[in-house]
Amino acid sequence: MIRRFLLYFVGVLIGLFLIRAFFGDREYRFPYMPNERVLFHIQENPIEWTDRAECQWDFIGGDSLLLATFIADGEVDFENSKIRKVEQKTYVVKHQEKDFWLVFEDRDSLTIILGLEGGRALEEACD
Repeated sequence: MIRRFLLYFVGVLIGLFLIRAFFGDREYRFPYMPNERVLFHIQENPIEWTDRAECQWDFIGGDSLLLATFIADGEVDFENSKIRKVEQKTYVVKHQEKDFWLVFEDRDSLTIILGLEGGRALEEACD
């Protein structure tokens, strides 16, 4: 009886080592809430910029850290987003510390930043 338990635990131990060896370097995230799902999908896809968005981003002096902050800590404004009965979904992502927000277009394997909205100077900067 003791021999059976010993063999069982040795098998479990070997199985744990194999699982760790094959799957140990993966990062698992389970976004359940709608805000988390949208931001997770934006993070997973490559990001492209429209010319207007690049001009506005340069105007505010934005960098990759600011973009990462928006995507990681932002809140999706579902009221102003266009997600129902449209072919390409457009999301508005706001950040509580900024007075402007980003507008993303979500495609299957690509995220396009359409522009920045909110600040008076932004609207006049790249028209």
